[in-house]
Amino acid sequence: MSEMYDETREQLRALRMSYGGRLPTKVGQLEALLSEISRCEPGSQQAEFQKLYLSTHTLTGTSASYGFNEFSRQACLLENYLKSLLALPVFPPDEDYLAQIAQYIQNIKRLAEAALSTQSDWNF
Repeated sequence: MSEMYDETREQLRALRMSYGGRLPTKVGQLEALLSEISRCEPGSQQAEFQKLYLSTHTLTGTSASYGFNEFSRQACLLENYLKSLLALPVFPPDEDYLAQIAQYIQNIKRLAEAALSTQSDWNF
């Protein structure tokens, strides 16, 4: 019984390490989407903005599933901010929202980098 538990535990650790190693790439995708939004004409940003929201939503859920709880909490803050912007009757709301999104992404990026530096602590 203990051997099966150890094997399962090691498989979960390997999955977590694999996912954690991809966090910087996933954050890079958020940055790329934000860059796309900033290059769009104000009236045509909503489709790209929706992509950013969906990517953030997915990242929030999957990172929590793999045990990156603080990372997930920060991604959730961005997700909620994006959701509130999408609910506004006028889009885009103003120029400051891009800077706010960039700040959320920077916070998430710092956590992704910190996660990589602490891989040895990724135990279940």
